[in-house]
Amino acid sequence: MIEPHNKQSLFRRAFGLLLGRIRPSGKPARSPDSRDLTTLNINDALASQINLIEKSLANRHAASIDQKQLKSIIEGYLDLGQSDQRLWMQVLVSQFDIDEETLHDRMLEYLSTHRRDLLKQIRRLMRSPWEKLLQHIQQTPAGLEFLIRLRSGLLSFDNHPDDLDNLESVLHELLAQEFHPKSLSIRELGVSGQPDLIEMLVDYQALHQTHTSQQLQNRLEGNHHCFALFHSDLIDTPLVFVLVARVSEIPDNIHDLYDDHLSATESEGKDNAIIYSISNVASGLEDLGLESLLVDRLLSNLDSYFGELENCLALAPLPGFRDYVKALLSSPESTVKMTREEVDELNELFKIGSRESEHEILESSKLFQHLLTRLCVGYLINEKNGHKAMNTIADFHLSNGATIDRIHWLGDHLNPGMHQSFGIMVRYQYKIREYEENRLRYLSDHEIRYSAGIRELIQ
Repeated sequence: MIEPHNKQSLFRRAFGLLLGRIRPSGKPARSPDSRDLTTLNINDALASQINLIEKSLANRHAASIDQKQLKSIIEGYLDLGQSDQRLWMQVLVSQFDIDEETLHDRMLEYLSTHRRDLLKQIRRLMRSPWEKLLQHIQQTPAGLEFLIRLRSGLLSFDNHPDDLDNLESVLHELLAQEFHPKSLSIRELGVSGQPDLIEMLVDYQALHQTHTSQQLQNRLEGNHHCFALFHSDLIDTPLVFVLVARVSEIPDNIHDLYDDHLSATESEGKDNAIIYSISNVASGLEDLGLESLLVDRLLSNLDSYFGELENCLALAPLPGFRDYVKALLSSPESTVKMTREEVDELNELFKIGSRESEHEILESSKLFQHLLTRLCVGYLINEKNGHKAMNTIADFHLSNGATIDRIHWLGDHLNPGMHQSFGIMVRYQYKIREYEENRLRYLSDHEIRYSAGIRELIQ
């Protein structure tokens, strides 16, 4: 048992380490009043915002903040230009940060007296005023949308100062609390008479290009379906959407899936659901797992949407594969086996400047088809980022319980397919009775499951 008053106790050592971070040896503590804003280019609108925040946080022990003040802070931030919004964030986290000197003194006092009541003060002091402000804003009617837009602005900066890293961490945590599964629902979107919705779907498709609004509308009025995830407080705003085609024959390329004639045929007897595009609509919601939650909800309700299906598949691009192959050629330490002839042929392929010429060569070359397909399988299964698949799209589908089912040679012969992966696409299979087990095996045991056809290609 650890003695609470032992000078060498684990608790005391941890406290000492934290003290060192707050006030490194030989350095004075920084008081919040000493932070100088004169070096920043602050205009009247931004200065007014700073004063308003300062006023709202004047009573640091208050359990709540006046709703009118919070509303004015939200509206004032949104009225600022992009550069001033960035300054607003910097001022927020610097001017209204932790009172390090007081925190340091309370921690020293606790270590010398062991008064339990000081721990409550220490916990309160370790939470910055700006974080408390965001938590109060979170509770307002416009708070959720504001936090999303604040994080969207933060993530839009090419490079942001290190002092904004903590702001990103807090915003991510607050939004993760908001977007819990019980607050989210899935709905199929009807597009008839909704041109704005069609335009939004075209604009935000991250993985595939549908070319025109009319083509997408034709598909959605046929055998293609769009499902979206909604938050209970943002009922008219789709957060993330997925496109699904129901077809009788499984296509081996994305272009056949886009075929307008196929899309317009009757749905009777079509036993395969093909997931082919998953895109985030609302900027600021990245890395919250909404795409995975949408796929899980879709798989859980497939029967109610489509009846009994023979297969549920996903046809996905392979961004990064071309760069991976190029890196193999320049890496003398690579363990991937290739003959001298294969290396020479690949080097020649990379010299071709025209994607059209490259497509013609790949289309007629069995050597490239065999070689690049084999390298693709190795890339998907063997190349890792930690315990996860290196390719982010592969990791996404595997994390959701899919198996790698098939490699589609020249599945997308247009850009960006040719530019990203020599036109190769990957088909994943979601087995309704097995995907939950597959997900656990991948996440817990790091096991990648694949079909017998893929097994034959493993070198």
